[in-house]
Amino acid sequence: MFHSIVPLARLEWPAALRSTLSPHAGRGKKRLLAILVAVAVALLFQHSQALAQAHEFLGDWQQLSSNAGACPRCQLSFSGGSSRLAVAANNGWSATIDTHETAAGPTASGRGSWRAGVGTLASKSFSVDFTLRSERLYMTMINDLGNGRKQIVRAVFGRPWLGA
Repeated sequence: MFHSIVPLARLEWPAALRSTLSPHAGRGKKRLLAILVAVAVALLFQHSQALAQAHEFLGDWQQLSSNAGACPRCQLSFSGGSSRLAVAANNGWSATIDTHETAAGPTASGRGSWRAGVGTLASKSFSVDFTLRSERLYMTMINDLGNGRKQIVRAVFGRPWLGA
């Protein structure tokens, strides 16, 4: 059973916080507290925006076209729960990407590699960039072939349930 409830004013607050919350606190301390609260709110807002951007990438994407050749069965699958996502392709590569918001819309970029046993690209690393515009996902992948040689692959993906 509760014998008594300690009034909030009688709680022992840490000295730094107690002096800041005091009705006699100086304007500087109150201003500092207001700034700290504003920064915390801004960080929370930024984090929620990043999650919203990441949410737009999540799920499956069907390849519509590519400069590496037609692949009607090629798909990407994005997963994750923050602004950092994992993307896996059913043709043998995977990457970790970070989402961003730009004037052009949601974008993502990161690095990945091809799994062993995937032809000439087996175990090769690459960088990958994605841009989302009008229900289409645009990908640019730069494969490092070694000896300073690079291969640039551009592809467009759509959502399977939208008739991709």
